[in-house]
Amino acid sequence: MWKKKIYIKNNLAPFELNRTKIDLYFDCKKCFFFNTKKGIRRPHGPPSVLNNTVIKLVKDHFNLLRLKKNVTNKIINNKNLIPINHESLEIWRNPLVGVSFVHKETNLKLTATLNDLWFDKDVKKICVVDFKSTSKSKNLDESIVWFGYWRHLAYYKYLLEKNGLDISNVGYLLLLNGKKNQKTFENKLYFDSHLFSKVLDNYWVENTIYDIYNILKNDQIPTQKNNCAYCNYFSNLESVNGKL
Repeated sequence: MWKKKIYIKNNLAPFELNRTKIDLYFDCKKCFFFNTKKGIRRPHGPPSVLNNTVIKLVKDHFNLLRLKKNVTNKIINNKNLIPINHESLEIWRNPLVGVSFVHKETNLKLTATLNDLWFDKDVKKICVVDFKSTSKSKNLDESIVWFGYWRHLAYYKYLLEKNGLDISNVGYLLLLNGKKNQKTFENKLYFDSHLFSKVLDNYWVENTIYDIYNILKNDQIPTQKNNCAYCNYFSNLESVNGKL
């Protein structure tokens, strides 16, 4: 099954490039090369079951708002942002399908899975929204938000525009922060919600697609990234084995 996900030159079928692979490209091009060309994946930990449950509950909350427009939104305090009904939203949310676009010049099928779409009544445009959960002791502000989250939103914006949607330049990140100062547990975990927004620049997407395409077409292994823990581990392992 994994061999089907390896890039094959001159293959007529588009090669799928999802958001996770793009993250890997930005993190380490050498790891990206081995992942997509050789099928060698980084080791990964257990699935984030609790995180996925939190995100599902948030989705359910906004789905309720979609069905009953008079339901008070207790998570965000912004009456101008409302969840919208779009005929393709559930398809784009499905991790087995998602939203996609085939980049004809490179024959790469760009894919992603969305969390939600809201409508901004001020600018009369659709906004792309992402949900994340965490647990930080200190107060959350935009300075501690990982830049990659905004890159994700910009990538989603690019794909949705390629699918014909008029998307707002402003994207939203809803961050749920699990409280650590509860005096008792009682089978409940409480969260604070923080809504962040930013103007999304997706100018980088086209250049990144072509750069990735050049890596895929080339058999030369990219230079190792100095701060890549995975590359450093295997380099050290190779040097030790060479001495034995």
